[in-house]
Amino acid sequence: MNLYAHDLSVLDYNFGFSEPYGEPFSRHTVPSAISSTAFLNEDDDVYRPSWAARNNREMPGGSPPNRRHDGSSPLPLGMDWSPPPQKWDGQGTVWPHDPPTGWSYCVTIPSWTTIPKSNGSEPVVFYTVQVGLQSPEGNSSTREISRRFNEFLELFYELKKVLPKKQLPPAPPKKVLRIKNSAFYDERKSSLEEWMEKMLSDIDVSRSVPVANFLELEAAVRSFFSDVNHQISEEVSSNITLRSSTISIAAASSVASSPHDDACYVEPELVAPRHGDNEGVELEIDKPALEKARTDMENLVVRSNQEVSEKQFLATKDEQVPTESTMMSILEENKVLMQELDASREQLQYLQKQYEEFVIKSKSDVEFFVKEIKSLRGAQIDLKQECSQLMEEKSGLERLLQTEKHRMEQADIANQKLLHDYEFLQCRLQDSSVDFFVEEEDKLILESAPTADDAIELLATSDNLISLLLAEAKLLARDAEADGMAGSATPNGTDDKVLRNVLANMFVENARLRMQVNSVIRCALSAKGITEKDEDESVQEELLF
Repeated sequence: MNLYAHDLSVLDYNFGFSEPYGEPFSRHTVPSAISSTAFLNEDDDVYRPSWAARNNREMPGGSPPNRRHDGSSPLPLGMDWSPPPQKWDGQGTVWPHDPPTGWSYCVTIPSWTTIPKSNGSEPVVFYTVQVGLQSPEGNSSTREISRRFNEFLELFYELKKVLPKKQLPPAPPKKVLRIKNSAFYDERKSSLEEWMEKMLSDIDVSRSVPVANFLELEAAVRSFFSDVNHQISEEVSSNITLRSSTISIAAASSVASSPHDDACYVEPELVAPRHGDNEGVELEIDKPALEKARTDMENLVVRSNQEVSEKQFLATKDEQVPTESTMMSILEENKVLMQELDASREQLQYLQKQYEEFVIKSKSDVEFFVKEIKSLRGAQIDLKQECSQLMEEKSGLERLLQTEKHRMEQADIANQKLLHDYEFLQCRLQDSSVDFFVEEEDKLILESAPTADDAIELLATSDNLISLLLAEAKLLARDAEADGMAGSATPNGTDDKVLRNVLANMFVENARLRMQVNSVIRCALSAKGITEKDEDESVQEELLF
């Protein structure tokens, strides 16, 4: 609902004085404190643009783009948004734009306040929205309203509905924090002010009905004219008081100059001389001052009558307009509340559904986790048992490894000892061998033994020594076999055993061969002795014969 489509003649301060009651808007000049001295066109009024301009704006095709202060704004007094001034200096505040272009309004958020709740929960935060107005004459006025953060969001949603094709800047996020301090609210205030400036930079948004309702521009206009009228009344009253004091002083001085005139004490009760009264005493005062005082008095009377008529009309108008506007605003508010309630219900249903799904999923997850925990506990017990078994096997293998190392060391020591013993036996075998023959022309000649009997005795001694060596070799082979049985578990145990057997067999065979050689030599010596004996006997027989 456009609140500015109603008759706003209540704000026309020329109403009822220069035109009939039937004309709602005056087309005469507005007082200097309110409007410029230029006359209004017949298609213009003070508060709304002309119907031609509005139709041109509503035409979809061929219309030029709207510009600020072009007279097509649907807002009160045809105002448009302007950037706020850098510094507020009362009515003489300097704005960034040129004042004669038209009525302007600006928006700032200077501060925020908190109102504690009775139940002790978090306080309610209100942001102070300052709406500034400027007339074409350069007069400025401000009005402050309080808005909550949710109301800014509602404004954003209403603008999206009214202007669906507009690319509106996103609203500040509604952060959910457990701890909210002054820095948080200051940051939100700054973000809201920047967001409002971005929104109002669009001419269609700044002229929209939701923005006008949110900023209460109509109330701001009334407040502006109320402030201006109050200031004018104060100025007029001060001027009249000053003029009256001037007149009184002038009258007193004139009376003092003519003390013999007794009629002079009757006229000071009148401020201005009566028309047609030639019998009064003529006061020698400044006529321009009297004329100006009379003019100021007439203006004051006109102003007072104007204010009385305005109050009466506003009283009757406020009895009619608020009912309809209040009903429409209540309906709009109820509609918004119903939409919010429906959205809250849908959100509650969605959250309830999500909660039920989450509960079901959590139950299934809990059951699954319970099963997994039980299985993991059973697997943990099995793994502990397996780990203990592996540790026992590891300790057994370590003991076995140590045993094998010890066996290998013992086997190496035994092999070294065996080799040393066989080497010693081999040396003794070499020493026990008899080598006292010299070969000459296929004949064996005794070298070290003088006779064959001596040689046979040496051979017998050698055989005895070889027999002892064989006995020792058999003992060594038996001991080596016992040691080999102890170290046969090693990978090289079988090879060591074979080598020991081969070595023992070789030594035994060598000793036996030595004994056989000795027996052969003994036989040879015995045969040689027999032949020599036979030869001696034959020689003796020959000598005898």
